[in-house]
Amino acid sequence: MQSRTTHSLVATLLLMAAACARQNAGAGIDDGGDDMADQGGGGGSSAGSAPKAGTLNLPFAGSASTGTAGKAAGGTSAAAGSAGKPSTGGKGGAGGAGGKGGSMDGAGGDAGPVNMPIVGLSVTFKADSAADPVDFLGGELHLINDTAQPLSLSDIKIRYYFSNEITGVTPSVMMNWAQFGPKTNLGGATCTGKIAAIDNPKAGADSYVELTCSGANSSDLTAGTLLKISWKAGAQGQGKFIQADDWSFTDPTKIVVMNGSTIVWGIDPS
Repeated sequence: MQSRTTHSLVATLLLMAAACARQNAGAGIDDGGDDMADQGGGGGSSAGSAPKAGTLNLPFAGSASTGTAGKAAGGTSAAAGSAGKPSTGGKGGAGGAGGKGGSMDGAGGDAGPVNMPIVGLSVTFKADSAADPVDFLGGELHLINDTAQPLSLSDIKIRYYFSNEITGVTPSVMMNWAQFGPKTNLGGATCTGKIAAIDNPKAGADSYVELTCSGANSSDLTAGTLLKISWKAGAQGQGKFIQADDWSFTDPTKIVVMNGSTIVWGIDPS
């Protein structure tokens, strides 16, 4: 009886062991599936790593590219800004220069106003003598009209300013010769002169020689015409002049040309 019970127990134990073995085998298969699943997961994890690598590469490359482009653009902008500053400065400088020019003109106006200068009208003068003292003032004076604006010769007065060192007698003005007409075909001219004192004497100018002329063949100072006068002023044996400090002596822009009562060339000392 005991023997049968023992055998039954053993058989039961064997069956249970076999069942457990089968169960364990099944669990191993499941675990294999899980391992494959894990491998798949590992693959997913590896794929995940690739995106991470891509994520690192793309932003880095993109940032570098964008950053470089941005810096280059910034550099261009800075260069443009630099160019802009000099340009602005240049303009400012030009404006400043213009302002200074205006001030100089204003100063010239204070020295002697030029009422209505005519562009294209000009005067040249060559003194007969540069030595001091001299018996006579004077020389060769040219009045040139290179403008389209015509003037009537009969309305023109030319004034040469000087200091009169001769006292006791009034100097006189004498004409050596005069010519007038187109530059290429000058004709004769008749000129006269007088000396007058100015109302408000200044250093180098208390008197002036005034010349007036008329043309033998024409009386119009039109474009391309020239008036040439050789003249002198003095009082032989009555005294001498000092020219060096005379207003008009070395600067023909200080020889004044008047059209009627309007200054059309030169700066007067008043």
